[in-house]
Amino acid sequence: MNLIKEEFVMGDHARLMSFLWFAMELAMSSPLFAKLSALFSSDAACLEGLERVRGRGHERLRVVAYRLGGLRYSWAPRFRLAVLLLLRDKFPELVGAIEVVDPTVAPVERRAMEELGCIVTTSPALCLVVEEPTLIFMPYADRVFFENLLILNWSPDKLGKIVVLGHSFSTMVKMLELSISKQEKCGVNEQREKVKRVLAIPSYGQELELCAEISGLFDNPLLGDEYPDELNRYDYNNSQKLCTS
Repeated sequence: MNLIKEEFVMGDHARLMSFLWFAMELAMSSPLFAKLSALFSSDAACLEGLERVRGRGHERLRVVAYRLGGLRYSWAPRFRLAVLLLLRDKFPELVGAIEVVDPTVAPVERRAMEELGCIVTTSPALCLVVEEPTLIFMPYADRVFFENLLILNWSPDKLGKIVVLGHSFSTMVKMLELSISKQEKCGVNEQREKVKRVLAIPSYGQELELCAEISGLFDNPLLGDEYPDELNRYDYNNSQKLCTS
């Protein structure tokens, strides 16, 4: 029985690794990776922002990925991870270790990510305190996550060490303002206080637009193991940004 179980687990691992390598091939030719590569290699505004974040010691960015998603069941999380791995490999002077925060990670997923050089953290905390120059990857416009992240790091020193790869803060704020205004008209007035730091952060950061339409990286309900070609066939209308403090 143990031998059968071990062979089954090994088969799962080999299958997942083959999917991840395939995702890296797709990501290599994606519009998102092309745009990120251009920003990291030659965009003056991006490079200036990264230099501020890295500080005088020119430290490499530690990458922390939240809510990556289950690698076993969807192409979208594999594509997300692939983009981060490619950034690390193409820009070793800028990008350092990749840490994936996932309290529910499966053993086969953890093994695959560690084999690819990632650090896997199973902390149940919604987000962590930033102690060094950090690129935070968050694929969802989650106001609760970002408010908690900002509460933990609400100081010039800590905010100055953060780069966010994710949805536009400006777009998020516009949506929140619309929602809050409707609630305030109905007499609900406490919501603005709950997200006051998210509402304020566009004034403290610099946003660089990546791609208005990206397949495979963010909200991606159509992808499945049977249809990897869908990564290149569908567009998802979200505004993705690289934000430096």
